[in-house]
Amino acid sequence: KLMNERLNLLRETIKELQPSPICFVIGVAVRSLEAWLLADENAIRLAVDVAYVPQQPAPEGIDAPKTYLDKLIRSLTDGREFSIGRLTNEMASALDLQRLKSRCPHFEQIVQELNRCLQRFLVSLTQRIAE
Repeated sequence: KLMNERLNLLRETIKELQPSPICFVIGVAVRSLEAWLLADENAIRLAVDVAYVPQQPAPEGIDAPKTYLDKLIRSLTDGREFSIGRLTNEMASALDLQRLKSRCPHFEQIVQELNRCLQRFLVSLTQRIAE
């Protein structure tokens, strides 16, 4: 419910800012960035250096993804200590963006908005060059 309220507030804000000469994209990492990291088991596997990571439930539906990710990593590594910052950087670098988009609808929405924004920018730039 809170997530939907936040998304509605963002949509209303975007409408109020239109039309704008500045291209912008507003998005929400639903729950947290760690939810997006949970979308790609292969990225987790590579970062933690284990043979197998089971597919996780719908990442954006996990209530506390930071805690979930921490527990998952500890279970995969028999409790070894890891720098979460280092691991999240490694996971983010290894993410399959197609997989992330297919498993996280809010990430897909941000990608679509970025593409629209870049397209508008390129059209505007082309028109200015032609003038």
